[in-house]
Amino acid sequence: MEATEGRIRYQVRVAARALSIVQREIEAGDEPERAHAARLARLGFSSDGPLAAAIRSGSLDDRWEEVVDAVRATVADKLAVANPGYAGDPAES
Repeated sequence: MEATEGRIRYQVRVAARALSIVQREIEAGDEPERAHAARLARLGFSSDGPLAAAIRSGSLDDRWEEVVDAVRATVADKLAVANPGYAGDPAES
C-alpha cells in the first residue's frame, strides 16, 4: 500500500476488503444461513419475502419482540461477514 497512491491505492484497498469478506464467508460456512432459516422457521416462514409482507401488514405486531430479535440476529450475522467493525451490541441501541 505504501508504494501506491491515488486510484491504484484505492483499488488495492477495495480488493483487500473484498478478499477479507470472502475469507470471513469461507470461515462462517453455512452456519449463518442455517441460523437464519431456523429463525424464519420459528416465526413460521420459509423465506424473507413472506416475513417482510407479514411485517408490513402488521400481522406479527403481537410478536414484535420476537421478530425484532430474529431480524437483529440476521443483521448481526451479515455484518460479521461484511464488515465486523460495524457490528455493535444490539442492547446498546
